[in-house]
Amino acid sequence: MALSLSTGDYVARILGEEFGIDKMRIENSNDGDQASLIIGRYLSPKLYVSYGIDLIETVNTINLRYQISDNWQLKGESGERQSADLFYIFER
Repeated sequence: MALSLSTGDYVARILGEEFGIDKMRIENSNDGDQASLIIGRYLSPKLYVSYGIDLIETVNTINLRYQISDNWQLKGESGERQSADLFYIFER
């Protein structure tokens, strides 16, 4: 399964580049029991939207990420569960 996901990820990235999609890849969970096709695009320099299609179960997700400032970021997800997070980023 890992080999097929790796090959599928390679094909997804190439197709994403051909169609001008900012991010198209296959992600799998740490335990290996879930895999999703992720398609994402920057709608503006601060707003990123992605759509995830689960390849094993019938769960799809929509993710939004908005860069409020250099240090603040707002993330939201809707799918099997809904969530919103506010992140503060700092560097040492």
